[in-house]
Amino acid sequence: MKLASWKYWHWLLRYQLWRWQRRRAFRAQVPPSLEEENIRLLYWDTAWQGVLTAGTGTFLPVYLARIQASSFFISALTALPALVGVLFSLPASMYVERQRDHVYITTLFRFFFRLTYVLVAFVPFLAVGAQPWLIVLIWTIQAFPAAVVVPAWTSVVGAIVPPARRPAVNGGRWALLSVVTAICVAGFGKLLDLPFIPFPWNYQFVFFISAIAGFVSLGYFTRIKMPETRPVIPPARRSLRERLQELIGPMLGSPEFMKYNWATFFVRLGAALPVALFSIFWVRELHASDTIIGLRTTVAQASLVAGYFLFGRLAARRGHREVLILSSVGIALYPIATAFIYRDWWLLPVAILWGFFTGGVDISFFEGLLETTPADKRASFAALNAVFANLAVFAGPLLGSALAEWLGIRITLGIAGILSIFGAFLCWRLGVGARRRAS
Repeated sequence: MKLASWKYWHWLLRYQLWRWQRRRAFRAQVPPSLEEENIRLLYWDTAWQGVLTAGTGTFLPVYLARIQASSFFISALTALPALVGVLFSLPASMYVERQRDHVYITTLFRFFFRLTYVLVAFVPFLAVGAQPWLIVLIWTIQAFPAAVVVPAWTSVVGAIVPPARRPAVNGGRWALLSVVTAICVAGFGKLLDLPFIPFPWNYQFVFFISAIAGFVSLGYFTRIKMPETRPVIPPARRSLRERLQELIGPMLGSPEFMKYNWATFFVRLGAALPVALFSIFWVRELHASDTIIGLRTTVAQASLVAGYFLFGRLAARRGHREVLILSSVGIALYPIATAFIYRDWWLLPVAILWGFFTGGVDISFFEGLLETTPADKRASFAALNAVFANLAVFAGPLLGSALAEWLGIRITLGIAGILSIFGAFLCWRLGVGARRRAS
């Protein structure tokens, strides 16, 4: 009986192994479709960007706060690149629309964009007094290639992901970005507090890791294949002003697109107003360690995944209008709640508000942009949307810094929340997203 039982399990195991090998051989003979391969490469690119976001993206403002840089420099870190985006987004979109291979253009300018992360990693070698100036200068230079990357990348994603799959793919991509960022930022925060890596070399090490991850992501994105875009050839003997008028005319004549931009502008302004104040508040008022700051971002990114999942399902059932209004009000609660914090560990539960409602903002803003833009003019429409976004990002930190000097950080955080609530009211009053719900 024991022998028979042993033979039975032996042959059953061999049979299952044979079936597994047959399935594996069959899958190897059937290559994935171009669509599936492009989406897979997009996911890998996104995952490595999570390391970039967790390192330099999270801790560069914190580094400026620790070397006692003024609120002006921390504000300028966000404001000056946004000003470059305002001035160059539309000319950059005109350049992108004249190109056939948007994957190549995105990869090329992303390469120059990522070089600035390498330069930032060398800044701690210099004298402390020169570091804030140099960091802001490098980050401002970064905005020039970024002005080209934004419309080119939007065109690539719009072309390789079908509209029916776009919410699911973008939700999965953003969730993956959040998970990788959450894991890496916790590790980076702990690394920065290790006693055997002195300041500022600990920050330099984190910045170098981020730069390497940025270049690895390029290797995946450059392998994406999309149909060549039909270039827009401008008529000869026309001035730049005439070409800009021809470019902007269709956008200004699209009421749904303009309503979307004006309403979301105030939500963005409310989010941008305190962006330079948070790191100052954490370091100088709460005296938070890098470990706590890293865990705060980990909690925020984990709740961001939940926000993508829940708001993505709500948007699929009800449309993005409800998600836009609800998440715009919700995101206002984050600076308001932060204003009442007096102990650093409260940063962790409050970060849940930011992460959860930011998921809804990301989904509704991106879907709102794509729904109000024609496919053949998506790069130029995305560029004008970037102008509106960069205006908010430029004015917000500078205005927030000035208000903080006048009224204090806590009152300024409350004002930021009120601005986001006003933006949500405009989204409701102007009927942003209502046409899709009716259809």
